[in-house]
Amino acid sequence: MKILNASFEFIIIFIVQILVIVFLFHLGISYNQPKLCANATWNQTAITFANITTVGTQPVGMFVNTDNSVYVADQANGRIQVWLNGSTTLTGNYSGGLSAPRNVFATDNGDVYVDNGNTNYRVDKWGWNSTSSVPAMYVCGQCNGLFVDINNMLYCAMSTYHQVVSKSLDTRLNVWNIVAGTGTAGSTPSTLNQPNGIFVDNNLNLYVADYSNNRIQKFASGQLNGTTIVTGAIILAGPTSVILDADGYIFITDMINQRLIGSGPNGFRCIAISISYNQPKLCANATWNSTAITFANSTVVGTYPLGMFVNTNNSVYVAGYSSGIIQVWLDGSTTLTGSYSGGLSLPYSVFVTDNGDVYVDNGNANYRVDKWGWNSTSSVPAMYTCGQCYGLFVDINNMLYCVMGAYHQVVSKSLDTRLNVWNLVAGTGTAGSTSVTLNNPWAIFVDNNLNLYVADYSNNRIQKFASGQLNGTTIVTGAIILAGPTSVILDADGYIFITDMINQRLIGSGPNGFRCIAACSGSYGSSSSQLYNPHVISFDTYGNIFVADQFNSRVQKFLLLPDSCNETTTVTTMATVTSMDSTQLVPLTTTTSYSNIVFVCLSMFLSIINDSFRHAKDNQKEDQIILSFILMKFLRWTGKVIGWNDNVIHFYDYLGLKKASESEIQEEQDSRMRSQYSDPTDNFADRIDQLLEALDKIYVDQQADLLRLKKAGV
Repeated sequence: MKILNASFEFIIIFIVQILVIVFLFHLGISYNQPKLCANATWNQTAITFANITTVGTQPVGMFVNTDNSVYVADQANGRIQVWLNGSTTLTGNYSGGLSAPRNVFATDNGDVYVDNGNTNYRVDKWGWNSTSSVPAMYVCGQCNGLFVDINNMLYCAMSTYHQVVSKSLDTRLNVWNIVAGTGTAGSTPSTLNQPNGIFVDNNLNLYVADYSNNRIQKFASGQLNGTTIVTGAIILAGPTSVILDADGYIFITDMINQRLIGSGPNGFRCIAISISYNQPKLCANATWNSTAITFANSTVVGTYPLGMFVNTNNSVYVAGYSSGIIQVWLDGSTTLTGSYSGGLSLPYSVFVTDNGDVYVDNGNANYRVDKWGWNSTSSVPAMYTCGQCYGLFVDINNMLYCVMGAYHQVVSKSLDTRLNVWNLVAGTGTAGSTSVTLNNPWAIFVDNNLNLYVADYSNNRIQKFASGQLNGTTIVTGAIILAGPTSVILDADGYIFITDMINQRLIGSGPNGFRCIAACSGSYGSSSSQLYNPHVISFDTYGNIFVADQFNSRVQKFLLLPDSCNETTTVTTMATVTSMDSTQLVPLTTTTSYSNIVFVCLSMFLSIINDSFRHAKDNQKEDQIILSFILMKFLRWTGKVIGWNDNVIHFYDYLGLKKASESEIQEEQDSRMRSQYSDPTDNFADRIDQLLEALDKIYVDQQADLLRLKKAGV
């Protein structure tokens, strides 16, 4: 019996905590604020949810509600496209009288608010399941941001007027207040410059994506002076959206930089970006077929190919060293599609950006990097150099990097300026093996945090230079001894993959350290399982590895084995059990009893939510009443009768599900007919205190019993 008491002590507290979370969650918000872990990571390869066929050209506004219904403002066609309840098939739309709608917001009761300020100077509202709209707010222009807070206040970010205004939806009067900005563009704490997306938290703090000021401004409730959110090493450029997660961490659309920014316990970082290269999410025991496929041979790529690139469309670009031609296989094709050529002299490397621009080393005789624009037939100089670029890279800030191996350094230049001013980012120009020097560096990789990784060929090492630092640290590869590394790339989790050229093999890392992943015989050769002076490696979207096999004059493809990741990992779930004076970790799967109890109580909890919450919410206006109703429903359903005499809680029918009595059923039916429940708001806090005190008494009684049994030698 005492074991059951302890079990229910844990279960009751667990359920109460969940109910409190549900109470907070159902404050009337319609948007999602997930609880994320500190190291939450997103797949860098996105799925296209909707394309131009359904959302038109240049969609700007979008909203996803707590039912995972998606609303997209199709400004080109003057409509709101809707996918209800997680559907991937278009469900319907809202349209009629809309002029280039830029934003949309759906409330928890299903009302849809749409910007209609372009020519009609208002925000329109479609009621749930209605076919026509009514004006909700009159404005001076388009609302680049819309929001409805927990007090039923509608906000509009009037970008061209450099201000945010709000209006109560509980009144028909079109009286709105200025809540941020003065109406004049500025960069002071009280001014804004083309504000876009907005977010209002449950404390009524207003967050504004201040587009032309490249900042996020936070306005405390009722305050007109904002403070700028400090984003650390992340420099924003044209933020257009800002949202918060369950812990108040901030997520931003950094538009001009073409990336998404997120914060957490460790500060701000890039979480997703429109990158052109592949960083697949690999499992810990990922394995590649040891027998490679020859993707292209010397007939196509010529002799001694060095440079190669595979983009996120699985287009393959190979720099023909001897031919001076960049051969191209577009969109996963195995048939040669086309080429780039003209004035190239022994190209070492190639890099393709997400907009289709192709950068090619042309430093052998011409001392520059050339660029071919998307679908162009001629090139223009992108950067002048002192010699060949053994490696090329374009980072998330649109900086072009060149590895001048013969000069033992890495340099970079902004592609946003025509000035040929480049900066030294690694190496000194003199060969060396110190933390600040390099010796014949080859390929490079720059991650989303702007850390630079260099394959330091003659020093047999991979050097990592933190963003903005000239002092590098050597990547420790454990038992793997590198010899002449010529390429380095990272996967989605930041694990490192290396071409170990002199050892004629490919190396990869993971949770268990570094290991050989392909061509592991230790000798060169021309068989399908061997390499001969491999150079650049690149992932495709599936995790397959392409490698430029220089002395075999071919490009090889090692296929990721899908079955290598199908092993089941067993995880023991731990829960924190908190009493009034102790906290300990208890395995939930210790006994069958715990498993059954947890299953039963979770089932009860889900049933309460499914069967009761919607009705309670429809009939109650106070959130606290709703919480009390759910708590009482849970206690009644579990058969726990509460008596408050002497602060003692009596639990009956420990494992049974007790049905309500006839009188209780009749009482509930009468209450439903009156569309109201008895209001326990006044003594709600006292009852929670009494409940916790009673639970504490059970725990103390149990401990005393255990002590007596121990003294008795039982």
